[in-house]
Amino acid sequence: MTAKYLVTGACGFIGSHIVEALLDRGEQVLGTDSISISETPNLNFISNHPNGDKFSFKKGDLKNQSFCKDLCLEADYIFHQAALISVEESIKSPNLYANNNVFATLNLMIEATKHSIQKFILASSAAIYGKAEQMPIKESELPRPLSPYAMNKLTGEHFVKLFSK
Repeated sequence: MTAKYLVTGACGFIGSHIVEALLDRGEQVLGTDSISISETPNLNFISNHPNGDKFSFKKGDLKNQSFCKDLCLEADYIFHQAALISVEESIKSPNLYANNNVFATLNLMIEATKHSIQKFILASSAAIYGKAEQMPIKESELPRPLSPYAMNKLTGEHFVKLFSK
């Protein structure tokens, strides 16, 4: 049986590149995003890709637990890229960002654990380190989040570590 990869935030810049890389390898890919595939040019390559028939898409909201369950029933591996990403907007609307970034990640982690997902790969952000004292930033540096967005990403990291145990 062929493994199936779930890519959340598939319509985004990074998510769409992960989809493309997986298709280039001949993998089965399920993409999801809260916007429809027709609303973004990032996935236009699918129709001309030699393995485009190995891609399927489900529009939905990861804040919906049953949607997360449905996705996990179809996947073996998860690349979790979905998130609201504006630092400035997260300061203006911290509840919106927590709901979309933290609780969506938590929902997906709960279902991934229940359905024996083999690997869960979370996209974090350099924003968790705050203002870098030196470049490049090393993962061994202590996090110093300066925005709700950065705190969301750091919280997601902690959830993934917790659930992996």
